[in-house]
Amino acid sequence: MEKYKLCPLFSIGEGSFVKCQFGSCGFYNDADGRCALVSLADNVNDLQGYTDDARDSIDDFRKSFEIFGQSIMSK
Repeated sequence: MEKYKLCPLFSIGEGSFVKCQFGSCGFYNDADGRCALVSLADNVNDLQGYTDDARDSIDDFRKSFEIFGQSIMSK
C-alpha cells in the first residue's frame, strides 16, 4: 500500500481525504518539508508542555517562599 501525505486543510468538508500538493501549495513549508499547519499544531503542543513546566516551576518557587517565610516568622 502506497503511503502519501494528506492535506489537513483541503480535506475538511470534502467527504474524503485530499492528497498533499507539496510545493504547489501555499501552506507547504519547503524548509521543514511538511505542511505549515502540521508544524503549527506541533508547536502549539510543545508550547503547552512549556507552559506546564513554567507553572510547575512557579508553584515550586511559591512553596519554597512560603516555607522560607514561615521559618523567618517562627524565629
